[in-house]
Amino acid sequence: MTGGTVTASQIYVTMWNAGSVGRIQLDGGILVAVSNFWMGIDGMDSAMDINGGTLKVPYAFGSTIEGYIGAGKITAMGLNGLSNFAVATDNATYWTFQAIPEPITMSLLGLGGLFLRRKK
Repeated sequence: MTGGTVTASQIYVTMWNAGSVGRIQLDGGILVAVSNFWMGIDGMDSAMDINGGTLKVPYAFGSTIEGYIGAGKITAMGLNGLSNFAVATDNATYWTFQAIPEPITMSLLGLGGLFLRRKK
């Protein structure tokens, strides 16, 4: 997904069958799970990488998503660990998860902004 908003009542990255495989690549936009977000059980190969955009899940699933992040099922720009995400809540309704760009990317963005400013 590279932009826009996709809202689904329930998001299942893998289904119930042993050996199931599911992948989500979020490069932009907002992916909203209204009532459930499930990444399968042991024996199922499910993964999500957030490079840009936002994953938005119900408040009750915040700790579940953090567990998936801790298990390496959800990564930020290919990096494991909750410290690579900006995590927020909006009045205990939804949790949002966004990848934090690594320092090199932030430096390059800053330099690009300086060059754009100098051209004026």
